[in-house]
Amino acid sequence: HGVRCPSIVLAAVKQAKVPWVWHAFGESYEIAKEALDAGAALSVGALVLNPRARRLHDTLARLQVDVLLETDSPDVDPVTIKDIAAEVARFQGRHVDDVVAGARRRAIEVYGLS
Repeated sequence: HGVRCPSIVLAAVKQAKVPWVWHAFGESYEIAKEALDAGAALSVGALVLNPRARRLHDTLARLQVDVLLETDSPDVDPVTIKDIAAEVARFQGRHVDDVVAGARRRAIEVYGLS
């Protein structure tokens, strides 16, 4: 998690030079670009469903990359991966099937799945 300390997280992973996942990503476009340049896979969860999460919404709209999808947020009512994918699709102007396929591709890359 990089909640409230994105600069510390970025400094650590840049130094380590390893692939990594930013769980529960909700940061700005600028932070997202920096994280991606540092080898991150961004993972988006239930925060995307919050109408007040404008920073994340703006980031998704501006950053047309495949993201991982997650549902393990304890602070919200249970949601489905379909709910998360639909919101990511809405903000990225993509079809939900394309978002799901992109998340699958990204998971295969990150975790070496087949």
